[in-house]
Amino acid sequence: MNKTPTIVAVTVALSLLSAAALSTEVSLTGEPRINRTVLQPGTLLSDLMTLPTDHTVTDVDPGVAPEGDYMGFSAFTRDGNRILLTNRMTDNVTVFDWATQSVITNIHVGSYPGGIACTDSFAVITLGFVDSVVVMRLSDYSIAARLASGTQPWVVRISPDQHKAYVACDISNTCEVYDLQNLTHARTIPNFPIFLSTYSWNSENGRNSFTFSDFKPTPDGSHLILPYADSIFFYDVATGACDDTILGLHLCRFVEFSGDSTKFVTCGETDPATAWQIDVATHEVTDTVVITGHTLSTFETAVNMDGAKAYFGVSNNQSVLVKFETGDFVTYTSTYTAFWVGASPDHTRAISAQYNFSIIDFETEAMLGQHSGNSQSVGAVSGVGNRAVGFDPHRNEGLYFYDYTTPGPGHVPGQHAGRP
Repeated sequence: MNKTPTIVAVTVALSLLSAAALSTEVSLTGEPRINRTVLQPGTLLSDLMTLPTDHTVTDVDPGVAPEGDYMGFSAFTRDGNRILLTNRMTDNVTVFDWATQSVITNIHVGSYPGGIACTDSFAVITLGFVDSVVVMRLSDYSIAARLASGTQPWVVRISPDQHKAYVACDISNTCEVYDLQNLTHARTIPNFPIFLSTYSWNSENGRNSFTFSDFKPTPDGSHLILPYADSIFFYDVATGACDDTILGLHLCRFVEFSGDSTKFVTCGETDPATAWQIDVATHEVTDTVVITGHTLSTFETAVNMDGAKAYFGVSNNQSVLVKFETGDFVTYTSTYTAFWVGASPDHTRAISAQYNFSIIDFETEAMLGQHSGNSQSVGAVSGVGNRAVGFDPHRNEGLYFYDYTTPGPGHVPGQHAGRP
């Protein structure tokens, strides 16, 4: 089908929080309910869905054009000027221009593209069901390399110096290391277990989405940090050896760094949820906060500059800002449960969305602004500028563009663009 997703340019200035936005219930009148399952290590994507063959056979028409692409994952280019989106069923990557919210091009990359990450020069894309990785030039969108991987590669991360790509594979439990200067496979790190974390679907139109557990390169590029089960593992990228472990963290699935790179934060699936602040240099747990009355719902976080505060989507249709220095947290009801979370480039603001796209100031803990009306469960925040995109792969195959430079009164009405 190779159809272009619709685009909605949502806000230039976000409307101020009003009393009407304080409802704890999400108004999704007329929209189908999304079924979501949180998975434990061991479940494979192939256990939950038929492996893709021909999209003309497996596609179910939801009745709203364009349809059938099955949106995957998105990433900003490092200059913030473009957004790349993987389309799983139509085997292509759509490139959007930030300034015009228009489609630049669609690039056929191969069967079922999934994870994606960018350097200044390349986009690295995983092909989960054909065990390979595509390296695409951002200058002209040509394919620079197709490289073999372990079995079912899904999660890709870029080294701080942009010289290497790290691709974690679900079934082979390996991390494949690629040299982006020579466009070669450099080494395989064994015993590197990522896992299928969530699976969701819309029974009314057949669309689905999924997430995998996380890993991150350390800011100095020397190690990969991998959360798994009740531990966090540190892998030396030069040798592939696991040379340190933090124990007792109760099924943490993700890690995120502070803006100054001195701390990282994770949160475990205890009941109630437990958030941990960890020193990057010593690997010591420096603070712990129990999020009383809540369990963890969203497996990502936004962290402020020094790591003293972190923002999470939790149960009870709420989100929280954890304060490690004082051992407590602030609760937000108007955000609902944040379905996706990010931090502004300067780490002064937490960005989150569900039905409400919300901006929260880390320092004052105040809601700076909010835009309602676009259901979304996946998003990306640019590393430069105050730019973000969000989308809901279950309901509407289009992107919502947000500029949160000056949260305040008024907003630009949604502008429909793209191919009908």
